[in-house]
Amino acid sequence: MTDENTRATNQAHPQTSRTVSLTAVGRITALSLALLSVLAVSPALAQTTGEAFCTTSMAETIQNVFTVIQFGGPLIGGVIALGATVAVPTIRRSDMKRELKEARNQAVIWGIVVAPLGTAIVAVPAQQRRCRWRKLRVLRPPTGRLLIVLVAVFATSLTTTHSVGAPANETDHGLSEATFHTLWSGDVDATNASTVQNLSGDAAEMRELAAVTDIPFNSPPKAVEQWNRGDLQDFPETDAETSIHPPNATLSDGVFIKDAYVEIFAVQPSTRARLAPDDQPLYVAPNGSVLSTIDYRVERTMLDEASVERTGAQLLDHRIVETRLLVDGEVEMTTEGNHAAALSYESLSDYPGEEHTLTVEADIAVELAPQSDSCAAGSCSVRTETLTVRDDLAVTEYDLTVAGYRGVYPNGDLGLYVGKNYPWLGYSVPGGEVNGVWRFYSARDSEWDTLVSSTADGESVPNSSLQPLQVNAYPMETGPTAAPRNIVTIQGVYGEETNPPVLPANVHLDVLTEPYTASYALTTRTNTTDHSLGNVTAHGLVRGVEAPLEEGAFIDIPIHESTLSLSVVNTTEETVTVEATLHDAKTNEPIATTERTRGELGAYGESGQ
Repeated sequence: MTDENTRATNQAHPQTSRTVSLTAVGRITALSLALLSVLAVSPALAQTTGEAFCTTSMAETIQNVFTVIQFGGPLIGGVIALGATVAVPTIRRSDMKRELKEARNQAVIWGIVVAPLGTAIVAVPAQQRRCRWRKLRVLRPPTGRLLIVLVAVFATSLTTTHSVGAPANETDHGLSEATFHTLWSGDVDATNASTVQNLSGDAAEMRELAAVTDIPFNSPPKAVEQWNRGDLQDFPETDAETSIHPPNATLSDGVFIKDAYVEIFAVQPSTRARLAPDDQPLYVAPNGSVLSTIDYRVERTMLDEASVERTGAQLLDHRIVETRLLVDGEVEMTTEGNHAAALSYESLSDYPGEEHTLTVEADIAVELAPQSDSCAAGSCSVRTETLTVRDDLAVTEYDLTVAGYRGVYPNGDLGLYVGKNYPWLGYSVPGGEVNGVWRFYSARDSEWDTLVSSTADGESVPNSSLQPLQVNAYPMETGPTAAPRNIVTIQGVYGEETNPPVLPANVHLDVLTEPYTASYALTTRTNTTDHSLGNVTAHGLVRGVEAPLEEGAFIDIPIHESTLSLSVVNTTEETVTVEATLHDAKTNEPIATTERTRGELGAYGESGQ
């Protein structure tokens, strides 16, 4: 899925890339090459013959400069590449890691490869020993300009490129290589077979598979939460002059506080359940956490009441005072202010209803004084401002509950009728399991693909160092299944036909094109002598949400063999009237069928009154 520095998907689709600013190494190298190209070509073109130019001091100077580049380039490039390689493992921030790796790559390309090769091409020794630059005389002015353009193109290529919306290009936050590459559904898959074959490193097989398709999960992956917790800490360092925010954030302005916001980064554990085209709730666990980012900038000017003009101001203090999590308007948790906040909630079931609104609020405060005031001497006219920002998210509490009936077949098999209140993953029984129609995938939230950096001078939009992930559930089967079949069999499925959803663009997974059964209850028969409900557990669509079957929620019902008796009552040339009676084989009591079959009995696929 990725090579050491760039995902294979990005290599296969360079048209999706955008350039960002040059690294320091790239800027210096590009400027140097461009300047040397002008010095090398323009004077030569001004000479009528190469021999005349060769006798000048300029030719000797250029020859010396190119010699330094030819032999010093690999030395400098090697030192930079080695230093970057050693420093990368010690750096925690992923954005700084990317910059160091880019510096290493540019040092190798331009210092070790291009510098000696380029100087050898441009400054080819002539056959006549009296001038190493004789070859330059054959360059006519148009060709010389072309060379300058080519050098400029090479310099431009020093800009680092990242695919807009591309997933992270390396594992981080303690995830293994094999796990990391499975989390990025929705990325642009590689179509070049050689790109995939060239992948190497740990968990290469998983990398190769993830490079060409997306990978489903049988249960919600816990690794998503680990990634999000670590990724939140990669929020870029900021100061009072800069506000860093995702493009869709709602910004608030005060008198001094500008571009202030709070944005919910992730709620976990949670699953976006893609039930139908128009029904895709965000299920959250009854107990969980809300991750968010907060930032702002300060306008360091204030209105001078005497001149009615804005003048400079001293920034005495600025801070995020407090961050709060509210559930349906009631404060659930409060913490000290931080640019990256993680707030916990407990027992959403204590709040009425199943639909809730999670709100993160933050109080931002600043203190300023006129530039002319002497604050050190205690003579300050302090101006203060406090601004509250908030962000809301609608969620559905996923609190799975089950109830039903239990019975024992005459041969000792366990019979269960299990009903539940939400779509579920299924349930486990002794020796087997019953699986619902659901599978899972993990994908990044594309609204965080870029981060806007706002200052008083304007905005820039670099690629984001944050890549929050979200677990999604989608139907993959038309109905529930049981395994192994010699242990567990499904006797009945009770539900309604539902049209399947359409998955987001670039998510390449097998999806249903025909309606599936959204069941609310199942009847199963299990070949086991263990009839305890304590060994049966229902599993939810949200990670960690389970519902052990409890004795008090199930009613025991007897299961006996039955005896069916048929007798002919009357016959004609066109019809035969048959009387059917159904008795309990153990008690010989008649079994009522009216409520179950609406007065109809089936016989060899045909029904009659």
